[in-house]
Formats: sequence, structure tokens, C-alpha cells
Amino acid sequence: MKKMISLGGVAVLCLLFLTKIAGQTPTIKKKAPITALSIGDKLPNIIFEDAINSRSGTINTKSLFGKAIVFDFWASWCTNCIQGFPHLEEMQSKYQKNLQIILVNNSDRDSRAAIVSLFEDRKADGFQVSIPSLRQKRILEQLFPHRALPHYVLIGPDGRVKAITEEVTEENVKRLIAGLELNLKTKIR
Repeated sequence: MKKMISLGGVAVLCLLFLTKIAGQTPTIKKKAPITALSIGDKLPNIIFEDAINSRSGTINTKSLFGKAIVFDFWASWCTNCIQGFPHLEEMQSKYQKNLQIILVNNSDRDSRAAIVSLFEDRKADGFQVSIPSLRQKRILEQLFPHRALPHYVLIGPDGRVKAITEEVTEENVKRLIAGLELNLKTKIR
């Protein structure tokens, strides 16, 4: 046992001696801060857990590459956001093989239970929200900062940001899926 402790101590002293000779001091690497993405930047691989309306409960962006992705940032108090759900549902259904729309709610006022309740109320009114929804995903808020809603981020099948805008049309979605250029006005954050 004493021999093990001595060997460990010698190893630590050697490491310190070598770093001193090299004129370096050992440093601990810190995680790089998350910076906002711009048009042309690649979406990193992110795994989201606790997704509402997801069979597995998780969404992995890497598994979506090859499909166009639309992030729809919304809140329960945003009437325009909720009125846009039927349009998004229609596009998701029509282009499901090549498109994944993801609702993202970062409002501090909306709990998970409140979101589920809102979706249930919509279902009772004859409209079902079946698009996967994420709640309080601060990483997306950091990657795509915004002040006003609705806020849409369009990611191409190549995983690159193609547009950050305030509206999504079917024509734009078709162009996004096809990998064509989108000439959309970029939304000011």
C-alpha cells in the first residue's frame, strides 16, 4: 500500500516538474459559451428530452438531418402563434417524409401542464396539435435569440440555418426541402 502511494506521489511530482520545465501551467478547459447561430451556420447535434407529442419523448437533431427542420418559437399568450398551428400541422402532414416542424415554448408563464392543457383544449375545439413541442429549452433560445413572437428558424436538409424569419409559407417550405435558396427577410431579433 505504501508503495502505491509513493508511486502516485512520484507521478504527480513528475507531471508538475515537466509542466514547469515547459514553462506552462496546467489549465482546466472551460466549456465554450453558446453563441447565436446565423444564416449558413450548422445546427449542432442536440438531444432534447421530455418532448410533448413525441412517441419516444426525445428529439435528436442529428437524426433529423436529411430533413428540413422548422423551429416555431411560440407562447400561449401569442394569439398569432396559436392561429398558425393549423397551417403548420397541414404542412407537417403534407411533407412529413421531408420536413419536421418543432414547436418551442420558452415562455416562463407556460408550464408543461399548461401547454398540454392548451393542446387538449384545441383538440376539444376540433383541432389537434400533433407537432412535437419542447418547453424551456434555453439552448435554443441562446442559439436563436429573439424578443418577439412568432419567431421561425428554418434549417435545411444539410443541417444549416437557411432563414430566421417571422412567417413560414408553403412555398418557402417547398424551397427549403428542395435545398433551394430562400430569399426571406431576416427577422431582427
